[in-house]
Amino acid sequence: MRIAAAAEADSAWAAVGRQESVLEAFVDFEREVSVVAARVSTEGGGLRGDRERPPPPHPRSVHGAAAVPSAVAAEAVRLTRAVLEALDVVGVLCVEFFLTHDGRC
Repeated sequence: MRIAAAAEADSAWAAVGRQESVLEAFVDFEREVSVVAARVSTEGGGLRGDRERPPPPHPRSVHGAAAVPSAVAAEAVRLTRAVLEALDVVGVLCVEFFLTHDGRC
């Protein structure tokens, strides 16, 4: 359910039966950027993925693939690495970002 103004929050809450919900901000985005990365364990139990750079982001948009500026790609990879490490992921993970009209992800 979309809430356009703070005054609509009470009626929206009632409309979902006051059930546990997730409130997300609306993002007017240009396109999505996805980064697929992996961390794998070694025989000794250490992690290899935290020393290896994930592959470059794969851009997707309504109008098809488009180039992603190198600064945006670097930030997406940095954030993906942070997610992998914070969650202590061993395996493959895809992180999707929204690239805003002003070039932020």
